[in-house]
Amino acid sequence: MKKIIKKLRKAFAIPRVSNCPSELEPVLAKIELGKLSWYEVVYFDKHWRSYAGSDTFEDGEKVVKWRYCKNCC
Repeated sequence: MKKIIKKLRKAFAIPRVSNCPSELEPVLAKIELGKLSWYEVVYFDKHWRSYAGSDTFEDGEKVVKWRYCKNCC
């Protein structure tokens, strides 16, 4: 039973971001803060940044997955 639970946890685990965008392009990112998560268009220029009107990244939010917006269609 423990092996099955371990396999399920591994299958549903969300990989942490280990690489960051190399192009200064907007990305659709899955963002987490504690137990909350949501998707938002952000960008990376040595640090994760939100667009005007958003306070994302001011309270310790983390990007856990991302994809260039141009590749989402």
